Amino acid sequence: QQPAGSSSKRRLLYKLDPEWRNRFLRVDFRSSTYRMAGVLLRFAGVRPQELQDGIRLRYSDRGIRVLVRGAKVRDTAGQPWRTFLLDVAKLPRWFVDEVRAQKRVVVSADVARHRSHLGRESGPVLNPQRRASRDSWRLSAYVFRHALATDLRESGWDTGQIAAVLGEQSAATLRWYGLKNRGTSHAGPVAIIAQSVRVP
Repeated sequence: QQPAGSSSKRRLLYKLDPEWRNRFLRVDFRSSTYRMAGVLLRFAGVRPQELQDGIRLRYSDRGIRVLVRGAKVRDTAGQPWRTFLLDVAKLPRWFVDEVRAQKRVVVSADVARHRSHLGRESGPVLNPQRRASRDSWRLSAYVFRHALATDLRESGWDTGQIAAVLGEQSAATLRWYGLKNRGTSHAGPVAIIAQSVRVP
């Protein structure tokens, strides 16, 4: 089964109800292996390869510091690393408690296994009523990236800030990300603290 193209993942956002990401967090919580990775997909929009390489988390009084080693880095594209703070008030309590207890955490997930995991969760998350016409809807890390880009845009972030969060070098790349007019979809809470985003 071939992954859907970027534009189809973006268009999927128009079709989803406002609760799909909350459902995802509830369903994904059942997986002790992947639930921390799921929170990072939901709130940080990380790429599959970045998760495989390991996302570093550090608890502080200001929030949870996230350090991402960039994927898809070339001379004219991508950021070799990016870092930002997540507002603990916007995150699941269990996630905050776990990072606080360990102080420093590395979250990683094998690309192929995590893709299969998300595929298994696609039905109950994206198609809770199990309508036949929605059988092709599939979760992926890039659906979350498009959703985050849309949330940031609607929250008033400028294109340079959004590019930094997503690990892109050029703001022009953002024309491929998210929705310009959300239509029937709905914004979710942005946990990234704007003033905390840093890239090279």
